[in-house]
Amino acid sequence: AAAEAKAAAEKAAAEEKAAAEKAAAEAKAAAEKAAAEAEEE
Repeated sequence: AAAEAKAAAEKAAAEEKAAAEKAAAEAKAAAEKAAAEAEEE
């Protein structure tokens, strides 16, 4: 049971890390898009 709990915790941590990286990548893309649009005006 302890091994299962450890595996579940590691899976949750990996999913949280992936979600955080995805959010950061989306925020970076949005910032770059905004900067490009600002340069066009």
